[in-house]
Order: sequence, then C-alpha cells, then structure tokens
Amino acid sequence: MKLKKEALLSPSGIFTCYILASFLIVMGFRLIFPGEPPPLARFSRSWRLIQGILNWLDLFPALAMSAIVVPFGLSNTLDGRHFPSFSPQFLNALKGSIGTAIGATAVYGLLCFLIYPVVWEQEVDMRSRGRLFSESNARARSQAAAGNWTEAARFLGVCEGIWPDSPDLADLRTVISVEMDEYRFNRPKGPEAAFPPSDGQGADMENRWTPVNAAEALAQAEAAFQEGRYYDAHWLATLAGRLAREGSMETVEAARTASRAWNAIASLAPNSRETQALRLFRLKNAGYEAMIAQDWIRGYYLFKELETLTPNDPDMIKFLQECEQSLEEIAFFVEESELTLGEILSEAVFSIPRQTSAGMSYGRMILQIQSLATSLDYSYGMGLDLLVFDKDGELENRLEAQYVKILPRTLGGRKRTLLLLQALDRENGDRRWEPVWGGPGQPGSIRYDDGGVDLGNTQVMLDIPYEDFLLSTLVRRGGVDNVFIGDLFTAEKTLGAYGYVPQVFAAEILSRFAEPSYFLALLILIITIGWRYRAVRRPRYLIIPMLFILPVIFAEVIRIYRATMSILGISLVLSLSLVPALIVTFAGAFLLFILSLIDLAYQHE
Repeated sequence: MKLKKEALLSPSGIFTCYILASFLIVMGFRLIFPGEPPPLARFSRSWRLIQGILNWLDLFPALAMSAIVVPFGLSNTLDGRHFPSFSPQFLNALKGSIGTAIGATAVYGLLCFLIYPVVWEQEVDMRSRGRLFSESNARARSQAAAGNWTEAARFLGVCEGIWPDSPDLADLRTVISVEMDEYRFNRPKGPEAAFPPSDGQGADMENRWTPVNAAEALAQAEAAFQEGRYYDAHWLATLAGRLAREGSMETVEAARTASRAWNAIASLAPNSRETQALRLFRLKNAGYEAMIAQDWIRGYYLFKELETLTPNDPDMIKFLQECEQSLEEIAFFVEESELTLGEILSEAVFSIPRQTSAGMSYGRMILQIQSLATSLDYSYGMGLDLLVFDKDGELENRLEAQYVKILPRTLGGRKRTLLLLQALDRENGDRRWEPVWGGPGQPGSIRYDDGGVDLGNTQVMLDIPYEDFLLSTLVRRGGVDNVFIGDLFTAEKTLGAYGYVPQVFAAEILSRFAEPSYFLALLILIITIGWRYRAVRRPRYLIIPMLFILPVIFAEVIRIYRATMSILGISLVLSLSLVPALIVTFAGAFLLFILSLIDLAYQHE
C-alpha cells in the first residue's frame, strides 16, 4: 500500500493523474456546454466530443507544465538535505521530474504530429457536410417547386447520404416519393418480346474482343462467323481492320469478312409483316452501327431501350456493356456522383498553370467548384466555373458545367488530371448536362501546346498530377492544421506552382518540430522554478485552488511561447531554405536543453 501511495505521489504518477483528470473535466464541460452549435443536429454528440478533444489538445502544454510543478507544491521532499551546485546527487533526486518532462515532451510531439491533424480533419469534415446538406436541401426544394422531380430526388439523395431520415426533410421526402412513383408508373414501357439472337449462345464475356493483333482478330472473326455469331464476327473484323497496317492483305481480308458478316446479319431481318420483330431488328442494328462508329452514348441508349424489350438477348447484353464501358472515357452518369462520400469541400478554388511537355508555361486555368467530393481514384464536383488565361493574362476561354468528374490520367508520359464535363442520365437519353462555353476564344475548345492534343468540348486536361490535386483540396479544406507532416513536405515542394506560398508550409513544418523540441527546455526551466519556489511546509487545502489557477497562468505562457515560435519560424524560412532552417531549429533546441540542464544543476540547497 505504501509503495502504491509513493507511486501515485511521484512526479510521473501526479502527471498521469493530473492529465487524465483534466481530460475528463474538459470533455465533461464540452458535453454540457458545446460552445459553437454543431453544423447539423445529427452531429451534436460527435461535435461536442471533437470540440472537447481540440480544447484539451490546445491546453495540453499548459496542463503538462502544471503537472510538472504540482509535486513541488505538495511538500519539500528534499527537506533537510543539502546539495552543492552541480551535485550528481541533486540531479539524481530530481530524475523523476526530469524523466516526466521528457515523457511529456514525447506525448506532446505525438499529439502534434498524429492526433491533432486527425481530430481537426474531423471537425472540418463535419462543417463541410453541414454546408453540403444545407445547399442540397435548398436545391432540392427549388427543383421541386419548379417540377423537376428527378433533379429534386437527386439532391434529396445527397441530403439522405449525409443525414438519413432527417426530420427536416420529411415533407419534401413525401412529396418527391409520390411524384417519382407517379413518374415511374406513367413511364412508357415496351412489350416483352422474345427476339431470338442471331448468334447462338453469344460469345464468352470474359474473353470476347481482346485480340492483340490483326491476325488474331481475323481468326476470331472467322470462328465467330462459322458459329453463326455474325455480330461478333463483324465487330472482330472491324477491329482487325483498325489493327492492320494500311494497305496490307490483312486490311483487305478484314473488309471482306466484315462484308460477309454484315450480309449475314441483313439476311436475318424479318419481313415487313412482322412489325414488332422488324422494329427490334432495326433498333438492334441502329445500336450496333452507332457502336461501330464509336458513338458510344447513342449506342448505349439504343441498347438500353432494347434491354427493356428483349432482356434475354445475349447480343444486347454484350453490346450494352461494351458501350457503357467505352462511354466512361468521355462522359459519366450523374447518378454516380457520390457527393457525400470521401472528403467534402465547398467553394473550392484552384489555380493550375498551363505547361508544355518541356515545362514552359503558356497560361493558367482558374477553377471554382461549388461542391467537391474527393477520393483516391476519382472525384465528383457540382457547379464548375473554369477560366482559361493565356500567357499574357488575357481571358482566352470560359466554361460552366453543372457536374464534373475528375480522374487521374497519364498523357505524353506526364501525370495529369482529366475533367469530364458531360453528365448523362442512366435511363433517359434526353437528359444530359453539357458544358456551356463562353469567352472571347473559339467556343467549345481549349488550345493545348503539347503536340496537338484535341479533347473536344466535353473534356479538359489539367497540368497537375491527380495526387497534387488531392493534396491541394486537403489544404483548401482546413488550411495546414489538418495536413500530416509528410504531406506538408510534399506541399512545400509541389504546391508553389498552383498558387500557394511554399513558405507557409515550411513555417508549419518548423512549427510542428519546434514546439515539442523547445518544449522540453521549457519544462526543465519549469522544474528549476518549481524547485526554487517549492513549498517549505505542507500547503494543506491551498493546493486545491492552485490546481486550477496554474493552467490559467501557464496557458498565457504557452500563448506567448507559440507566438514566439511562429515568428521565429517565419523569419527562418524567409531567410533560409527549409533544410537549413530545420538544422538551425534542432541545434537551437538542443542548445537550450543543455543550458536549461546546466541552470537546473546550478541550483543548490
């Protein structure tokens, strides 16, 4: 029992109990008094927890200093013992306090580097989701008032993704549900027709249409023709013609095989008296012709219509999948815009340079996106405004798009970011969202000085790697506070080209390293002060108010300490590059630590 009491009254024991008690007190206070209201009522409990943790993290240095001082106020543990200056016995007697100071510094470093960015990111995420919910709620009601029920349902879905079964949306949810049920009920449906496929059982979905050269494509086309799979035969022959060298015998053979296959397809046409079968045949042929012409969007909607009429046709299944996969390179379905998943950012603004393959700048693009949801593989945005400037700063072009999909791409051996600006409705071919072009330049085109790249009027290529784009969105979301130290180093090297000031990231890096490093010297100084002004007799009940007064005093000390570290860090990064500034920072921290130990050792009884 005595050993347990001694452990609790040791500097490390007092530090642990004090820090844990302070954490519980701060969390309890924030659970009762959250301060700022949460962005959404759904986040009420999580918001209180996050606010409590952030408050405690901000107070941790002051709490640690208080916990270091408290043992010197309990009693004079070295009473009756005399030590000369620089006495090893004196330092040995204070080794518990020194060890606690080192442990507190290590904990502070862990909090600065790992815990604080994670918790801050959670707060930023709640704020972003709250803004997106409010914007989507307003847009859903606006679209509902205008009678655009499909759009209203889409924005309602965004709200439901953030706050399922929200009571604020009960009235809107009911109205949209009724209107959408009526829309589906009244939507014209084609008759279920048994249309026998022209190519037997169809090709193997796993291995179809994957020839590596013209000869292999021709062999597969001939095999498909012999098996009666005339659509596959024609498609493979068409691929062979594209793969073959111009003017070669393979080109001639491909054209001949394609002609034979097409004649075989035409021979399957029903006569004019078989009205329904003839309509289905023409619809299927129209979809296939669109696919041959690489008009993937038209082909998709034709086969989508055929899917309703002939759901068991293996040709339709193959061709629909082929069109859907191919159109993903030029457009996207608005239903897949997962604006509630990943990292959410509102009112995002980006400045992207336009560069040649040699790295020469010839202008800049300015992007503004109202709502942006990012992930590692793709991102979705809503409300894009893009300004294109030439090298002289003159506006060259401008476009607006209601929806955008953002993808990583590699072009000419350079990592870039692609904007898909054409959004489609998965079921209704009459509903699509394309960019609106303006500005003094040629409508519907952007000039790229890198070898004549032409992306058409529904795509834009950005001269920024997708990884850097994601890092830029992370900085836009919450500043530098929610960025991990490794990403800060990357941002300092790369984001200067995209409108950021590299010294901001360098100063934050210095601050992350300097605060814990110099904090150790500050704690040794606190031990020295605590020793010099230690209690000469037991303070009895006087210690209780001091447990609450000390953090208030030390909080002001930490405020001055952090301001000093910030000023010194900015001065260093403006005078030196990052690496020399780090060396100076670490050298200064080590020197102050040694001087603080010398000052402590100089004390005597």
